[in-house]
Amino acid sequence: MYEKIKKLFFEEIKSDDLLNLPKNFYEDAGEYLKNNSDEKEVERVKYYLRELRKLRIYKALYGDRTNLLEEERKILDIIEDVEKTESLIEENVDNIVEELGFDEVEEGMKIWGNVDGDVGVITQPKHINIKKDIDVVRVNHNFPPFTDGNYCYMLKKNDVVALNREIVTILEKHNIVKKVNVYEDEKEDKKVLPIL
Repeated sequence: MYEKIKKLFFEEIKSDDLLNLPKNFYEDAGEYLKNNSDEKEVERVKYYLRELRKLRIYKALYGDRTNLLEEERKILDIIEDVEKTESLIEENVDNIVEELGFDEVEEGMKIWGNVDGDVGVITQPKHINIKKDIDVVRVNHNFPPFTDGNYCYMLKKNDVVALNREIVTILEKHNIVKKVNVYEDEKEDKKVLPIL
């Protein structure tokens, strides 16, 4: 049976039209898979059957459907039903947009948010806070490595680093770091960073 399935697969690839398979081909193949104990052979047969079915359905979508098996015909009907449903949805969206008085679907969708290309799929961009509250601090004492989940921090005495404000408040409580206040409009004769 393995050789038969393999041979049918390669013949189907070579043929422009659908091959005429026995009506109970997939049932026989399923029984063969149930009764076979060789795992490698079972996996190969499953692969050939899957690819054979894909190839036959593809040929049937774009060509002649005369030699389709009943199982393949059902799969094609489901695919066509999905396509009909999509076109119905598109028509209904167009009708609703016209009833609301908009010129185009995209103009109507602007009320709800941005559209990412699919009809009726609305995406609202999520606000991302890219400007975090960051403080410049001077490290007073050596501190063992720690992490906030994203970064690993290693603080050594007299380092000047920029840290997230939440981390700074915790470390400041324990006198491990001290904030460094830097202002651009300070006079030049003042020492801006006395530690440098």
